[in-house]
Amino acid sequence: MDRNTVFAFVLLAIVFLLIPLYYQVVNPPVKNAEVQSIDSLSTTGKSPVDSSVSSPMAKSTRQPTTTPTRKPEEVYSESLLVDNGELRNISVETDLYKAVFSTKGASLKSFMLKKYRKSNGDIINLVGQNGGNTLLLKNDNGYLAPENLIYSIDVNSLDLSPTHKTDSLVFQWEDKIGDSIRKVYRFENGKYSFSVDLYINGLNSLGCSKGYYLGWETPMPITEASAKEDLNYMGGYVMFGGEILDFKSVDKKEGLDEEKSGQTSWVADKSKYFTVAIVPKSRAGNGFYIRGNSQPMIIGEQNVDRKFINVGLRMSSNNADSLADSFLIYLGPIDYYVLKGYGVGLEGLVYMGWSILKPFSVAMLWLLTALHKFIPNYGIVLILVAVILKVAFFPLTRKSTASMSKMQEIQPKIQEIKDKYKKDPKRMNAETMKLYKEHGVNPVGGCLPLLLQMPIFFALYAVLRATIELRGADFLLWITDLSQQDPYYVLPILMGATMFFQQKMTVKDPKQKMMVYIMPIVLTFIFLKMPAGLVLYWAVFNVLSLIEQIYNKRKTQPTTKAVTG
Repeated sequence: MDRNTVFAFVLLAIVFLLIPLYYQVVNPPVKNAEVQSIDSLSTTGKSPVDSSVSSPMAKSTRQPTTTPTRKPEEVYSESLLVDNGELRNISVETDLYKAVFSTKGASLKSFMLKKYRKSNGDIINLVGQNGGNTLLLKNDNGYLAPENLIYSIDVNSLDLSPTHKTDSLVFQWEDKIGDSIRKVYRFENGKYSFSVDLYINGLNSLGCSKGYYLGWETPMPITEASAKEDLNYMGGYVMFGGEILDFKSVDKKEGLDEEKSGQTSWVADKSKYFTVAIVPKSRAGNGFYIRGNSQPMIIGEQNVDRKFINVGLRMSSNNADSLADSFLIYLGPIDYYVLKGYGVGLEGLVYMGWSILKPFSVAMLWLLTALHKFIPNYGIVLILVAVILKVAFFPLTRKSTASMSKMQEIQPKIQEIKDKYKKDPKRMNAETMKLYKEHGVNPVGGCLPLLLQMPIFFALYAVLRATIELRGADFLLWITDLSQQDPYYVLPILMGATMFFQQKMTVKDPKQKMMVYIMPIVLTFIFLKMPAGLVLYWAVFNVLSLIEQIYNKRKTQPTTKAVTG
């Protein structure tokens, strides 16, 4: 192995070492000794969210309280406010979820997924983490008065199926002077999204002369075994002015308080694998707010800063007293292809690594999912991907091996040049390049295959770590989740062993003998925490590389003898 190849391996190790350090920086350990069990919070039915989370204009420096609501008499007299029915829960069930709506505020009370479970097997409910309802209307001072009152509705439940694909809920509220709000929820079986059509009459008396907000007032649940990792992805996201902005950092003292006016295509609240997005359909939004705070907690056995983030989309009133708006509400998995199908850029919520690597990540995701249609085991799919890539790189790798072999042959002549022209560096470089040209040697040829594989490697890392397709994908025996680390470290050790033998066959220079031992040890240590699927891929790739080296060595031996003879 020439010096450039050794440098490439060292560079790879440095990059891998920086990955865990990066996560330490973005997710530092909790220093506050006052931790609170999440179980104790759930029994109270309250969330430690301060008042800023619930009011779009409030500041997040206020002390944590229950969710504030604007008093009805601020706009209406008590004599004008009326309940339009009785407090009831309306269930909506499809093949993908079971939702519960409340007649109070015509709001969403719970949304339980059927196809996915938490890592501990519990049901995933995307609503109700703070014991309250959501999808409520707000003005600059808080909730609209009708959102604390009862809407009328003439059905008790909806059951959708392949034979009953669509249906709707119609909630209606009206006061004594004719101001009214109508909310029509439209559902389609087989989709995680539903639409909300709003018809508002009396914007001025409702306190919405400057516009209104449709808010998501409940934080995302923690669904993964590693709460820290789930929280690392958790935050508010928005497509604002054609650019996706993310707000994940929550200051322990000041909280999170972001609000902007301008063209807004959608706003979303997300965790690692699940999201809620509000998308305006009838016209673009003209602003958003993202607010939240964090509280130290013990979740499982982990001390974490639990984030509580709420988001809202602002719609202008256009100086009208009545208007009609329509929204798409998506609640479900962060599935790249499902989100892309909506055509509004929601696929940007899928973490695909650095911008320069996203094309590689999308290509790897496509390859994995395409193969999975025919091969139900993602572990076998990854093995097959390693074979495909090894075959694709074979011509380049073979040429690289031949170049490295020639480099080893001319090492004595290179040393002679260095000794002869050690006082004349310019002449030394010229003579060395001349020697390379005479023997047809590319000094960086040995590194090229490795460098070309790096984008694919990091793309695969991003895909395995953060895409819903690989969540919970098992392989064999103890490997029950390829997106998580190998619990018994068998795959990392296997990967390190195969790398050792690969290095043993490659390194011939006595000065580089230590690399045979150092690199496998360093990379084995790094790969201990990597997703098992990534380690499986790399181990298989190493085994294939060993076979390839043996083959290339046999093919190049006659040439080597002819040259030395």
